[in-house]
Amino acid sequence: CYDESDIWNIKMMTDKDCAELEKQLERLKFRNEVLHKANQKQQDEILDLRSKVKKLEHDAVNQFRNEGDM
Repeated sequence: CYDESDIWNIKMMTDKDCAELEKQLERLKFRNEVLHKANQKQQDEILDLRSKVKKLEHDAVNQFRNEGDM
């Protein structure tokens, strides 16, 4: 495992450093999955609400047309 932050001064990372990086990577992967699922849930909810609003608007227009108020 190498620290490639400085090409001219490459140093070996310790096993402890590599293990800590692996743990951090796993945490970040997990957080990414959780956030992705939350974003997907919000997107699905937004699409559902838009659909409901569109239907309600359509129903309201038809109600006014049927009553002759428009």
